[in-house]
Amino acid sequence: MGKKHYKEQVPPAEPSNKKPSAGKQKAKPPPASTPTHNTHKNLEDAFKALDVGELKQQLDRSQTLFPDNPSVWVKDLAGYLNHALAAPETEPTLSSYAHDYPYCLAGKELRGVVKALIGRCSESLQDFYDHCVYTMLRELDKQTGTHTTHL
Repeated sequence: MGKKHYKEQVPPAEPSNKKPSAGKQKAKPPPASTPTHNTHKNLEDAFKALDVGELKQQLDRSQTLFPDNPSVWVKDLAGYLNHALAAPETEPTLSSYAHDYPYCLAGKELRGVVKALIGRCSESLQDFYDHCVYTMLRELDKQTGTHTTHL
């Protein structure tokens, strides 16, 4: 199942520089090192493995492609974190965790990135909140954890 793209998130098409091949093409096997969804055994490990530099690059790209659309920026942040923080959800209500869980697991650099982006997107936060609530409700019956919406 692929990532759902909203109309406003589709970047402009890039010109293709492919050369026509004269013969049969062999299908490339997927690389063995490609991470799959739900690769971490718990959320703590997922946070430790998160590449904040890659997240910053992704957000820079989003802001370059959509300079006047901060709702796309925060949705891209959520999408990236949902993918990177894939881990089994142990308790959907989070009642046995700290009040700021899972945010308390985020490192200082990640917190800075999140706070800075949210500060720049203050006008879009109500829509983003609605998006997060909708996503949590949609994901309730799935086995994968969507910890980002709690974040």
